Amino acid sequence: MIINEYRVINNCTEQEYQVAQLFATASASKEQTGGGEGVEVIKNEPYEKENEKGQYTYKIFRLSSRVPAMVRAIAPAGALDLYEEVIH
Repeated sequence: MIINEYRVINNCTEQEYQVAQLFATASASKEQTGGGEGVEVIKNEPYEKENEKGQYTYKIFRLSSRVPAMVRAIAPAGALDLYEEVIH
């Protein structure tokens, strides 16, 4: 088996990249959200525990408008909501 590794040189610092990634994610979420649908960010705060540092996010993805009408008709209320809790 051959394993190839590719490295891409980034033209910004890690902190600048993280800010840009958060901005891109927020912009995409804003475009997809409306009328009670899309992504609802409940928490987005810095995380620090012992030697770990990162970002804690808790989101709810409301997807009922993204599935076929037949699925919406048989799914109970709230069944098409996805919950995401991430520490990164």
